[in-house]
Amino acid sequence: MAFVVLSQSSLALLKIYQRFFKYIYHNSQYINDFFNISTIRHRISTYRQKPTQHAPIKSYTQYSITSKSVL
Repeated sequence: MAFVVLSQSSLALLKIYQRFFKYIYHNSQYINDFFNISTIRHRISTYRQKPTQHAPIKSYTQYSITSKSVL
């Protein structure tokens, strides 16, 4: 049977990795939710950037502005 001798720094690094992966596992649902929200927001912004097939919008100068008299 072979034994592996690890230094103190290697043990500390392993503990950090273990804590990191426990954190990821524990919070995976929140991480997935964030990814889903980001994906949905990206799709919405992409959809809004597509040109619409509606009639062209009249320019502001084509509308007549009339003032109403105050009684």
